[in-house]
Formats: sequence, structure tokens, C-alpha cells
Amino acid sequence: MKIMHSVGIDVSKKSFDVSISKEGHLFYLGSYTNSKKDIVVFIKDMKGQGLLPKNTLLCIEHTGIYTQLLLEILYGKKWQVWLEQPINIKKSLGNRRGKNDRIDSLRIAEYAQRFQDKAILWRAPRKQMVKLRQLVSVRARLLKAKQMISVPATELCSILDKDTKAINTKVIQELANQIKKVEAMIDALIKDDGNLKRLHDIIVSVAGVGKVTSWQMLVYTNEFKDFDNAKKFACYCGVVPFEHSSGSSIYTKPRVSNQANKKMKELLHMSALSATQMKGELNDYYLKKVGEGKKKMLVLNNIRNKLIHRIFKCIKEDRKYEKNYRFILV
Repeated sequence: MKIMHSVGIDVSKKSFDVSISKEGHLFYLGSYTNSKKDIVVFIKDMKGQGLLPKNTLLCIEHTGIYTQLLLEILYGKKWQVWLEQPINIKKSLGNRRGKNDRIDSLRIAEYAQRFQDKAILWRAPRKQMVKLRQLVSVRARLLKAKQMISVPATELCSILDKDTKAINTKVIQELANQIKKVEAMIDALIKDDGNLKRLHDIIVSVAGVGKVTSWQMLVYTNEFKDFDNAKKFACYCGVVPFEHSSGSSIYTKPRVSNQANKKMKELLHMSALSATQMKGELNDYYLKKVGEGKKKMLVLNNIRNKLIHRIFKCIKEDRKYEKNYRFILV
């Protein structure tokens, strides 16, 4: 793609601010309400500045659900949209003083212009994926609500009166029933969609990986469309150790980054633990490395990495995981 102009968009709950980098000049375009009507006005204003979908890159700072309406409309109008993580924008531009929505949009436009060669254009997920993401989010909220009630109810069991215990029990049971209903809806959604079922069956074929991990992986990779290799996803999940050294005076052992998808990392950790308790290669590997004096968390992190690579390898080759798989040359 040939990009001549870059647009930086800072999105909040009720509005979004826009700046433009055009012909070497950086300027603020304006603020718009986060509504269909004002998004149409914003598009007209861009065209009034000589910006067209084929030669313009729009960089939007990822702010969760607040970006959804803007993304859908811009994507439908064929604009080239780059949805970028705030941490990447912040770190790339160094230490800057002052912050507000107008300044942020200017910085995003500057970032888009400087790093347009690294842009990954946003693609709208299928309707089935949107529904899956919503169901997975609902399940997570229900689990959190259940835990918030059940933990103190258990801890205070000895001092709660009969009526209070009954209320807690009823609420906890109802939440448990709703969680089961949501999980059944997720299972049905995956079963009824050919591509989701194929990907899900491949993921859970890897020893130690369960269906909840599979659901989250499908959501976070957008059916493996947003991540094209295992290493990138491993970095995203925070399971790749990085070295920190300089000359002979600064050196620390390679460590995983704290900048990661913590939910996905947690699920992969549980999968790694499960794999170490199953007879097979990973269990042997774990016992061997721990026996050699390696720290347990280091070995478990290596197993998390192995699981990711196995899943991506199988997805790429469109096959389930086989313990003794060998390439066959024809």
C-alpha cells in the first residue's frame, strides 16, 4: 500500500480526537462525538483535507469497546485502519510532557507516520467471532461475580446466620447455572461453525490444553488471522524471556516481560501444569529439567512455549496433534 497521509485518532467513551500528518505537516483536525452521525462528519472532513481511503492510514489507539463503532464504519467505507496498543505508541515516542486528548491524537498521528511500515491493518471479525467474544466475556464476568460471593461466604460461614447463608447459596447456585448455560451456548456456537470447530478440535488435541484455553485463543487470535506465527503470540502472552544487558556492567538473566495478556498467560500456565501431570513427553521433560536443578517456573514457562508452538504448527498444517507425528516425503 502507498501511504501519503497518516491520521491519529484518540478514542474515549463519548468522543474521539483527530490529528493529521500531511505533506510533512502535523495538525489537529478536531473532536467528534462517538456516534454514527459525527463519524460521517469526520469522514467528510478528512476528504475535505484531500485524504482518501487508498492513500491514508488511520491509526486508532486501542481503548476496548469504545473503538468498535468507529472501526466498523471506517472498515465498511474501505479506509485502511491500524488498531495499535497504547503501550507501543507511548514507548516509541520517548518521554513527553503533558497529556490530553488533543495532544494524544497528535502523537498517534506522528507515530503512524513514522512507523507506517509496521502497520497491521485491522480486519473485521466474522459475526460468529463477535458472538463468541461476547459469550466468553459474559462467562468471565459471571465467574468473577460467583467468586466475589462464594469466597467471603465460605470464609464467614461460621458467623453467618441461617437466612444470610440461604441467600448466598441461592445466588451462587443461580450464577453457576448461568455459567453452565453460557458454556453450552459457546459449545453450540463452535459446533455449528465449520471453521471454529476445526480450529477448536486442533487446539484441544494438544495434550494439556482444554476447551476454555481454546475459546480464549480463538478470541485473542481472531481465528488465527491476527497472529501468523507462534513466536509473536508467545510474546503477546508474555512467555518469551528477553535478555537485559549492556557491555560488561549490566546483565540480568533473561526474563519474561510483564507486558502481556495476563488472562491468556494464566490459562497457558494451567495447561502446562496439566501437561506435566499426564504421562508423556512433557511430563518426562518437566521431571528431567527439575531433576537437573532448573527452577520449576522456568521449566513450566518452557512448556507454555512448547504448547503454543505445537498449536500453531498444527493449525498451519491443518491437522490434529499427534505424539509420534513424522513428515512423510512423497
